[in-house]
Amino acid sequence: MKDPNLEYPRGIPYDEEPEGDYEDYDEAVRADIGEDIRDILTWKEERDALAERIRPLDFEELPPEEAPMSNVSAVNPPPGTYAPEAGPGYPQGYVPEAGPGYPQGYAPENVPGYAPEAGPGYPQDYVPEAGPGYPQGYVPEAGPGYPQGYASENPPKAYPYGAGNLPTSADPGDGDGPEPPGKKRRRTSRPYLFVSYAFVLIFLLLIGNLIYFNIKERDAILASPYNHRQDDLAAVVCRGAILASDGAELAVTRTDELGNETRVYPYGSIFAHVVGYSTNGRSGLESTENVSLLTSHMDILERTERELKGKKAAGDSVLTTLSPKLQQSAWQALGERRGAVVVLNPKAGAVLAMVSKPDFDPNTIGESWNAIVNDPNNSCLLNRSTQGLYVPGSTYKILTALAYLRQHGSLDGYHYTCTGEISDGENTIHCAGGSVHGELDFAGAFAVSCNCAFSDMGRQLGAKPLIQVMDSLLLGKALPCPVLASKSRYDLSEKDSVFRIMQTAFGQGGTAVTPWQMALIVSAIANKGVLMEPYLVEKVLSTDGKNVSSHSPRTYRKLLSEEEAGTLSGLMRAVVTGGSAMELAGFPVSCYGKTGSGEFTRSDGSRGTHAWFVGYAGVTEADVVFAVIAEDSGSGSDVAVPIAHAVLNAFYS
Repeated sequence: MKDPNLEYPRGIPYDEEPEGDYEDYDEAVRADIGEDIRDILTWKEERDALAERIRPLDFEELPPEEAPMSNVSAVNPPPGTYAPEAGPGYPQGYVPEAGPGYPQGYAPENVPGYAPEAGPGYPQDYVPEAGPGYPQGYVPEAGPGYPQGYASENPPKAYPYGAGNLPTSADPGDGDGPEPPGKKRRRTSRPYLFVSYAFVLIFLLLIGNLIYFNIKERDAILASPYNHRQDDLAAVVCRGAILASDGAELAVTRTDELGNETRVYPYGSIFAHVVGYSTNGRSGLESTENVSLLTSHMDILERTERELKGKKAAGDSVLTTLSPKLQQSAWQALGERRGAVVVLNPKAGAVLAMVSKPDFDPNTIGESWNAIVNDPNNSCLLNRSTQGLYVPGSTYKILTALAYLRQHGSLDGYHYTCTGEISDGENTIHCAGGSVHGELDFAGAFAVSCNCAFSDMGRQLGAKPLIQVMDSLLLGKALPCPVLASKSRYDLSEKDSVFRIMQTAFGQGGTAVTPWQMALIVSAIANKGVLMEPYLVEKVLSTDGKNVSSHSPRTYRKLLSEEEAGTLSGLMRAVVTGGSAMELAGFPVSCYGKTGSGEFTRSDGSRGTHAWFVGYAGVTEADVVFAVIAEDSGSGSDVAVPIAHAVLNAFYS
């Protein structure tokens, strides 16, 4: 009876009786073992020979690419035959008919190369199921530097990058991918190149920042009140003077016999906001020109002599564009009203006058400081010319007219019949004072400042054209200004109601502007659409009168076309000749303007009106631009126009 647990020699199934007795069977087993030992020795010799052939190669000079193997796997060699070229991806010794259950490469007929001692079921050089990422035919003994899956016997087929793409360098892992055979790969140092380029870029950025600082930011940083360098300058330099355009002293430092310094303002409160103060901080020109006033360009010998005597050097003087005559006339015309007056030269951008009320006396600001800052109702330190925000009233109709002109290309053809009111649903808008203007064209509606007609224009235009005009005329944007200025603002959007658009179009709604903003808009109109950069300092002079620096007029921006400026000038001229500013109709110089009455709500809930008048005058071209506002004073025609009249008289006298 055959015992199934007995092991039989290879090739003899356990269910067949061995021929002869068990002694013969033992001899057969020993013979098989001897044959296996011989096979092992033969395989070892072949392995050593193979290892000699696939020793590590010199990657700088690889052998030329071998011709591709022919695919002979389809020939189906008979069992037990050695197939060195069984086909793409098959290892040496692959026998496709080995049978189910046998590992790939198993040779039941003792094919040379089979090594049962090499591992469970696998030859030493063959790892068909080595794990994810290992290609068929992986040869671990191929040597360091060989790519995964490289087979020295048939490299074009086994190399995973494709037939013929053999590594050609001793640096196989540099990430550059394969190169053609025989081409030497150059070793690169990418990390070093990256670091080098990074340092060059950082260096260039630092140089650019230094250039930008010296060109654009230096003066602003030096003038900052937080810059302690100014205190160091004040210790060795006596603060220079601020002068009017005619040389009159607006601010000067007096030194007594004991060396005590006192800052004196000869005009008192007349130039208070524009010149500013230098006690309890600084404001106005005292702030913006602080570095110039504390810099000395006096003669070096005289300066050395002063230092030896323990005296300070004399600081440079600032010659401004301000006219004492215009400043005084505007200050007096405004009287006891709260408000502001701005006067500009539109062709150059020079600021000729800047008045704000209520004001203060800079000579006594130190003594009155606590009382001023502790009084919540005292706003005398606010420069209303550049920082006061007001409802524009009918002065906004300049912007609506421009929006209509840009939308339609012309003002011709517009007609409106004013009945004194216009409604949108339950909301109604009235003309000022209950006026009924009747039949109007565009110029007539502008001249008499018809609220109903401009509300109708707003309803036709919609929000978008108005928003575009406000953006182009710098509403809501930082304005060019030599002293501190507020941004004007508007809250109109394309999603707003029709009534909100109608309100905005005639100057109410949520729009708020500064007198400075309106002066710049009119200045651009008067200068054929071009806004010049406004400035207050004409020159900086040394103590002996030598020119240290001077300002040259320059263009800031073109806000509107010359044709648009001409059309708006025509409308503004009609306001003077036959509209709400007829007080100036007989003035010897041609005047142009737009009145306004901006309604607002007082703190007690009642309604008040700001009086506006903006415009310009000139003989052949514009000479002077003005913007006047009198807070809570009534209509522009009754209050603001006479103030502007007084300024024009002073200018042309």
